Amino acid sequence: MKQLSLAVAMVATGFVGAASAYEAPGEDPIKDGQTVHSAAASTGDPIKDGQTLMALSGNDLGASAPSRPNYSLSANWQVYVYSRGNVRFVQINDAVGVVRIVVGSSLGSLLSLPLGVDADRVTMGSPTGGTIVYRDSSIEIVNAADGWFVRPAAR
Repeated sequence: MKQLSLAVAMVATGFVGAASAYEAPGEDPIKDGQTVHSAAASTGDPIKDGQTLMALSGNDLGASAPSRPNYSLSANWQVYVYSRGNVRFVQINDAVGVVRIVVGSSLGSLLSLPLGVDADRVTMGSPTGGTIVYRDSSIEIVNAADGWFVRPAAR
């Protein structure tokens, strides 16, 4: 996988900050309002077959209690998934609603946004333990004692 660094300026989409990312070839772009079909269901993506992704709304990303489904694999965390254009955002909150991290996924690249109280504790790579908090067909997010780890999902 090719390593790269991205500097992302604030734009009207709400996509802000500086981040590092890696590329995972072959990921399909995600569109606003896209209806997910059976391929996602067969790859372990928690966004189910036939479900329409919710587009990013003006004030929802970064909210402590977004009006979206919780896709967390752990009872200790709340995970909310957004889409805008070709970008999927994954926001992780703690049990009381504090935003911990936000990760973006687009066209095979993953990056950490500078949002949330743990934004400076996100590493691209694999931990030596921890709890898988979120997994879909392209990304896996793990919480470990030494921070958050974002890596491509096993194919």
